[in-house]
This record gives sequence, structure tokens and C-alpha cells, in this order.
Amino acid sequence: MRFVANRAVAAAGPVIETFTPLSGRVLGYLAVGAGLLLALASVSDPIANQGAILVGVILSLIAWVVLIRPLVVAHTNGVVLRNMVSDTFIPWSSIEKALVLQTLRVVTPTKVYHGLGVSRSARSIVKESRPGHATPGFFGMGGSGALGRSDSPAVDPHAGGTYQAYVESRLHDLAAAPPKGSPSGTSTQPVVSWAVLPLVAVAVAALCAGLLLL
Repeated sequence: MRFVANRAVAAAGPVIETFTPLSGRVLGYLAVGAGLLLALASVSDPIANQGAILVGVILSLIAWVVLIRPLVVAHTNGVVLRNMVSDTFIPWSSIEKALVLQTLRVVTPTKVYHGLGVSRSARSIVKESRPGHATPGFFGMGGSGALGRSDSPAVDPHAGGTYQAYVESRLHDLAAAPPKGSPSGTSTQPVVSWAVLPLVAVAVAALCAGLLLL
């Protein structure tokens, strides 16, 4: 399912890179597939199998909204936090810090925005906070979290570093040196917009749930 462009997506410009851990999306696609199989296997007798069809539709829609749709996408003009039912565009010039905890937190001068597309489990956060454990900190730069050049190279997710640390490092690089074509200055403000398709999906799932209760 492709999302319909809204104000946040329109302001972001062309896509540069998409960030999302593979595990959550695999689980999401498995859930969507299971829901579709359940619904399709039941259409031979839709009256007798109405409950199974509705459950399959609900499972597929909710899995897409919760597990597949959330992404963090780097665009020419800034980053888009694509959450379950909304999109948030944050221009590179507004980003002060970014840190992946249980959600991706992007700090601007006025507000902290959360992205569900990249996250870290509570267990890994506790593990990395133990004494003697090296943590990437903001943008993989250690504990200071200041936005600026790092003396250490960016974390390569294919060379033993965590994917979350790579996302922090990559966002740091883009915020410190915006891509060519990105608007200059600090006048551009973050834009938050509702996303049409997931709202429709949630409404349809709620309708199916209501039919199940009849």
C-alpha cells in the first residue's frame, strides 16, 4: 500500500534513504499474509464464514498500520517520521539531536518528535546503560549529544554496529551537512499531517470489529 502524499510528505522533497529494522516489517508482512489467507480461505461460504473473513481483514489492516507503515525516511529537505496514522516532516536545519530509545526521538528547538519506525527494546537500553558498556550516544558520537562533526566514523550496520546507531549517525551527517538542493536558513518549520490511508484502514477495521459483535 502506497501512502497518499500530504503536506508533510510534499514539503520533504525527494527520498534519499529509508530506515526501518527488518524484523518488525517481516512480522508485519507475516501477519498481513496470515490475515489475507484466512479471509481468502473463507470466501467460499461467506455467510457461514463471515466471522473468519472479518477477523482476517482486521488482522491484515491493523498489522499494516502498526507494523509495516511506520518508517523513518530521509528526504532532500529533511526527515519524515512516518507513524501509524500521521506523518511528521522535520527540516534538517531544525534538528538539534536524535536518539533511538524505545522510539526515535528527534529534538528541535521547540519540541521533541517521536518516530515509531526505528526503535530499541527496553532490554537493549538497560544493557547499554550498564557500566563499562560502550554506547553510541547521540548520532553514535558518545554521550555528549552535541550536533557537530564526530571524530569517529559513522557506524556501519554491516560491520558489527547496531542498526539504531547507524540511524543516529546517518541523521547526524544529514543534519550537519544537508543534501544539495535542501532549502537554506531556519525559517522552515516542522509539519505534522494526518495520513489518509491508515485512517481509512483503522476505520474499516473498526467497522469489521463492530460487525463481529452484532
